[in-house]
Amino acid sequence: MEDFKIEVFRDEEIYYRKLGKLLYHGFFIVEKDKKFVITDEFFNVITKGMFDEIKPAFRNHFWGRLNEHWRLYNMENHTVGHYAFKFVDTFILDFANVSIDGTAFGFCNRKGNFVIEAQYGAGAYLGMNYFLISKGNEFAVIDKNENFIIPFSCGDAPTFSVVIQQILKNKKPLKEWLRL
Repeated sequence: MEDFKIEVFRDEEIYYRKLGKLLYHGFFIVEKDKKFVITDEFFNVITKGMFDEIKPAFRNHFWGRLNEHWRLYNMENHTVGHYAFKFVDTFILDFANVSIDGTAFGFCNRKGNFVIEAQYGAGAYLGMNYFLISKGNEFAVIDKNENFIIPFSCGDAPTFSVVIQQILKNKKPLKEWLRL
């Protein structure tokens, strides 16, 4: 692959192997010598040090991998939360599926703290405080308090329609809520 020449402030030249992808408006992931940094739109380096890999987390935050561990960072390059993870996923709304050891998965919030402890297989946030979790070949849906909405069952993950149907079936009628 040929190098790209970028002129910075008219007289400086920086060569990058790959002019990376847009991370967020005005921020880019740039690769140099198989390491990654984040730059602003004027190619000022934002991150302190270089990462083995960078991927988006949520607005103005990113996951940075260094020495086989992922950490959550803000754009001021400060870590968010106290955990280092073996596996991370991009946030869906307010939660990300993460694992500290690569085998037990849970969900962390935007502060990097667990809201669903790492004790399940890989999963996904479904929205409205519902989470898809797995255990082997079985899938289940739980709420934020880890109450089972759909118990573990073999086969494919429940479809959106099945989840909504089960949630609606478990909801109290409006008349009952008004009496409370």
